[in-house]
Amino acid sequence: GDESDFIKGKIRIAAGSIKMIQDTVEANDIVLVGDRHDETLIDIVDQGISCLIVTGNGRVSADVIEAAEAKHIFVLSTPYDTYTVARLINQCVPIRRIMHPDPVCFKPLDLLSDIKGTMEETNYRNYPVLENGRLVGLVSRDNLMLPERDRVILVDHNERGQAVEGIEEAKILEIIDHHRLGGIQTSEPIFTHAEPVGCTATIVANMHWQNDVDIPASIAGLLLSAILSDTVLFKSPTCTPYDKKTAERLAEIAGVDIQEYGMAMLKAGSGIGDMTPAEIAKNDLKEFQIGDYRVIVSQISVMDPKEVMDIEPQLIEAMQNICDKEGFDLSLVMVTDILQEATYLLFTGSPKTLIGEAFKKDASGTHIYLPGVMSRKKQVIPPLSEAVKRLGKN
Repeated sequence: GDESDFIKGKIRIAAGSIKMIQDTVEANDIVLVGDRHDETLIDIVDQGISCLIVTGNGRVSADVIEAAEAKHIFVLSTPYDTYTVARLINQCVPIRRIMHPDPVCFKPLDLLSDIKGTMEETNYRNYPVLENGRLVGLVSRDNLMLPERDRVILVDHNERGQAVEGIEEAKILEIIDHHRLGGIQTSEPIFTHAEPVGCTATIVANMHWQNDVDIPASIAGLLLSAILSDTVLFKSPTCTPYDKKTAERLAEIAGVDIQEYGMAMLKAGSGIGDMTPAEIAKNDLKEFQIGDYRVIVSQISVMDPKEVMDIEPQLIEAMQNICDKEGFDLSLVMVTDILQEATYLLFTGSPKTLIGEAFKKDASGTHIYLPGVMSRKKQVIPPLSEAVKRLGKN
């Protein structure tokens, strides 16, 4: 036969009688046959097949070869048995015959929760994972049957709305926090460490010392910075003697003067710089479920609140956009004056009566002034929660 020709057709195994072969074999088929009589081989050739493969080093007579040549049929003799030949042929199918021209692909950072729907719709066994056009792995349907859950420790929060996306799929091991309890549910008992202190870093630092773990100077500086920021250099009403004592010990390890370092840090982070109104509206944003209302409260601490209040109309517009797009009832922004220890509370959404009831102020505008208020956790959320209860009773 012509070795440059393409062979097409279905693969048949001629293992039955002559009549069965004649009834089964069709034109252009590829027929596998063992050591059979010449008459049988010639009958198969007469079916108009495209290729005759004689397995097990079976005998091929000159008469069979002549009959095949007359019909331009390719004849191949092989030492492999019929079963092995059939398997080898199926393993040699060109990629273009089985490969999808536009395969369903995923990226390494895709979440399982996002790709499950696609996998259910397409129902392939494996899916390529691509990064910058290169294959970096495969994800199998079998891997999703009982996937290993990510293990997570919640630090400085315990409410589902404040957790990372996909927290429902993770296994929560511990909670280290200093906020109110917000209703996270776990499938089994876990270690929980919550204290009414000014900063979670106070808890974290003391957990090191309680377990005889030394804190390097660089980590001590980070923990100290967190305490000074959260307590606004010990001016916040949430600050406790425990926070101060912990900060002093951390400052000694980090080799800094608390007052000097704290003022420099607060000054460096107090200006709005080139922040847009939308960025200010989302600065240090936290979501709360207060009664039936979804409320977000952002906070920005400044030396001079005038630079924020000068753009109040644009800021209120950005806050309202967040409510409209993300379905929140109320958006609040605390503009906290570090020097005067007071807060301008900007608000938009509804019900505004909740603001008036909580702080006993006229809430007909877009902001109220709250002297002595610096803490979202202790001076804003509790009054709002109590106001919801009072309004509900009325």
